[in-house]
Amino acid sequence: MDKYISYLLIIAMLAISCKSGTESANSIIEEISTNTDKHEIRSEKQNSFEKKNENQNSEKKSNLNSNIIIINKKLDPNQVDEDLLEDLIYTEVNKIRSGNGLQPLEKDKVLLFAASNQNLFQLRNNQLSHIQKKKGFETVRDRVNYYGGKGYTMLGENLIYEGFLVKTSKNKIQEVITPTYQALSETIVRNWMNSEGHRENILNPNFTLVGTAVHFRSSNHAIYATQVFGKK
Repeated sequence: MDKYISYLLIIAMLAISCKSGTESANSIIEEISTNTDKHEIRSEKQNSFEKKNENQNSEKKSNLNSNIIIINKKLDPNQVDEDLLEDLIYTEVNKIRSGNGLQPLEKDKVLLFAASNQNLFQLRNNQLSHIQKKKGFETVRDRVNYYGGKGYTMLGENLIYEGFLVKTSKNKIQEVITPTYQALSETIVRNWMNSEGHRENILNPNFTLVGTAVHFRSSNHAIYATQVFGKK
């Protein structure tokens, strides 16, 4: 009888042990399954992140290539991108300043308005001049003040006219030979640098702000450009 009871106890203990082992095994399987799910989620996120980065890099590369194509494209006399030329001139001027150990100039709206005003005056009158006859706009200081810039302690102004070569036959225009946007911006800044007064404005360490204006005059196939420099 005692032996029979002992056998029953042993069988009961084995059953408990097997059950415990089964629960442990199930727990381990569940843990492995959970970890696997987490790993898969992390992998999906990582793949998504990497794919997103690849797309962004591809877009950046595409935009860079597009910009290179645009700036190396010749100007179309029927549709000149004046904003692009303004940005390229601004960039070229800052390259010159950087190469001479100077801080880059920041774009300024008031100076841009003043530069545009003088540039359009020159275009309409087909002349280069720092002076206007209109009252309140006579000097660069007057023009900056008109647009709300009375807090500027220093001002300077650069002007330029760049005409394009025109091929004619029997007094009729056959072709307007234009440079690329990049080449024209470099020519404009180089010509300023070859002029003492214009060079001094570009390399003046006191100037911190600038406004750049460009307009195309179709009647004589020419670009007018004006830069106004300032410091507050």
